[in-house]
Amino acid sequence: MGAIPPLNLCYIAALIRNAGHDVRILDLQVEPLSFEKTIDFIRGYQPDLLGFTITTYLFHGVLTWIADIKKAVAIPVLVGGFHMQLYPEETMAHGAIDFAILGYAGETLKQFLDHFGDTEYYKNIPGLCYRDGDGVHINGCDKAHAFDPDLLPFPARDLLKNERYGNFICTRKNFTAILTGIGCPFHCKYCASTLSRCLMRSPANVVDEIEACCRDYGIREIDFYDQSFTINRSRAIAICEEIIRRKIDVIWTIRTRADLVDEALLLIMKKAGLYRIMYGIESGDQEILDRLNKSEKRADIERVVSLTQRHGIAVFGFFMFGCPGETPETLQRTKEFILSMPFDEIQVTRFTLFPGTAFYSEYRERTGARDYWADYTLGRHAAERLPLIDTVYTPETIEREIKYMYLRFYIRPRILWKKLCNGSLIKNFVQYSKAVLDMIVN
Repeated sequence: MGAIPPLNLCYIAALIRNAGHDVRILDLQVEPLSFEKTIDFIRGYQPDLLGFTITTYLFHGVLTWIADIKKAVAIPVLVGGFHMQLYPEETMAHGAIDFAILGYAGETLKQFLDHFGDTEYYKNIPGLCYRDGDGVHINGCDKAHAFDPDLLPFPARDLLKNERYGNFICTRKNFTAILTGIGCPFHCKYCASTLSRCLMRSPANVVDEIEACCRDYGIREIDFYDQSFTINRSRAIAICEEIIRRKIDVIWTIRTRADLVDEALLLIMKKAGLYRIMYGIESGDQEILDRLNKSEKRADIERVVSLTQRHGIAVFGFFMFGCPGETPETLQRTKEFILSMPFDEIQVTRFTLFPGTAFYSEYRERTGARDYWADYTLGRHAAERLPLIDTVYTPETIEREIKYMYLRFYIRPRILWKKLCNGSLIKNFVQYSKAVLDMIVN
């Protein structure tokens, strides 16, 4: 249903260029090249090193590409990403991966590139994983390492085909994503973001990037990819004031929590171009919210969602079905909440025991289960649905409930009429039709 610019690769590319090296990005989201065409691209560019971002959940899909590409061109491979903080040994157990970086890539990457090929020096580089004749080496690093995010170069968007990005809820072209901060100070038990230190860019630095995007790449719509854009209320206001002061013509979307929004903040964000808020709500049942450690009250969520809609800002709700403690009664309350509130869009996912989360640690402690994700990274078993916990539901029944919820929500006259009026139903008619048909048939 769309493609988001790979900010991680763009940041890495900018760091590589700052270190004095040449770099290219190949994003197969928007450049649907065959394997053969990809190899032709690599041979034409003749790089000394191939880099990949990896995630735990998509690890083996990326590893297959890595292994097949290396068979064709025999170029060393460097990987990085949050996954490496969780499973460095298991990742380096795969011979197709030559190097990896733990934690923040900045200084580690520069040192590695400056001394590329000097195997004796590798042991001096904090956070570098590598292999030599003696086996695999994993250099320790300070995982809590703090850095000034304002010192990062802007992502190398000039290496992307910017006109090809967007998603089914975009209203303007060109579209991009921006990260104004990382980490989250809250402690929701289903999320691993609590492992990341909370670091925020200054308002001037953020707006400098917005201005550069509009000027250099014709960007007219931005999705701020922060976990919660309004964590620091005064900073959010300062960003808005600077956008207004510079008279930047751009519309934007944020993700945040309902308890981090108030009416005055809504008003100034809308004046600065905000037109959609994506709220991480997860459940319409207070008992489930408490089990998730959300630290929010359903009544406050209802009030803020309604307030957002009254001010003409579109509302997108994120929900999870099958949470710990889920019963037919709690699930019904969430369904009724979704259908009774003025959401314009929703996304519903099945609760999953992700690595690095409090729920996953508790599950392993209670059951004595092996680390599923470590074994998965090692390739000891195929991907499978992890069990739901403290609920009568199975993953399969929850997936059926999710499909039913999507159909109930999106084929309502109010939603269809709104999409018809704003043109999105016509623009995305084929995608919507395929999605609805798939849910009905499957």
